[in-house]
Amino acid sequence: DHHQLQAFVLRQLREQGVLSSVSFEMLDSSQREALRSVTPEVLSSMGALKSHLSWDEEGWSWDYYGPMLYEALQAGELVQAANISSDELMSIYGGEESDAIKGRLEQAQLKRLEQEIDESHCGMLPQSQFAAMIRVQRSRDAQMAASLGDGASKGQGVHALIAGNFHARRDLGVPNYIEGSGALVSLSFIELDAESASPNDYVEALGAGQPFDYLWFTPSIEPQDYCAQLRAGAVQ
Repeated sequence: DHHQLQAFVLRQLREQGVLSSVSFEMLDSSQREALRSVTPEVLSSMGALKSHLSWDEEGWSWDYYGPMLYEALQAGELVQAANISSDELMSIYGGEESDAIKGRLEQAQLKRLEQEIDESHCGMLPQSQFAAMIRVQRSRDAQMAASLGDGASKGQGVHALIAGNFHARRDLGVPNYIEGSGALVSLSFIELDAESASPNDYVEALGAGQPFDYLWFTPSIEPQDYCAQLRAGAVQ
């Protein structure tokens, strides 16, 4: 549902003639040259495009993102690789805080980010890895913000980022690294909780930071306790 709605939003912007560029978290800096060398032959089929980009199917399902990427390139929109590469990730993990992320978040935000990362790893992440994990997360956000800025420097209109909800957060994510005063809209697709019927329940759960401008609710799926699965694997 979320990927279909992402594609729907892009099509609406495209039909209005305002969509200028699309940045994808699913593409990293190692694929920039491939993006620059897309030809009509590459766009002859979805399969040809996937092969040309050396798409990471293990990390990102082509069925989810390929159609959005294909439509954007066919429409002549600027497509940006918004993520850092694996080599860059390792360098950041073992390195120091870069100028791109220094001073962007206050201590309260950093504390919240640490809490979120801890919870996303089911409380199993060693304390010694927190600083590096936070540095990588912030570096990804800074790179995604830079891709939007690069798009804005090359044309007017709307510059969209397709990324996970966490990156889209105003309080902790990409918006903290965006330069300039242009209008910014953060949209989150969020699964309904069968026990929470009121929109206010979700607003309260997100906290006082109000991380998103809009919440778009989608049907719920059968819940899975991934942390229980992870802990069971660790015990084995």
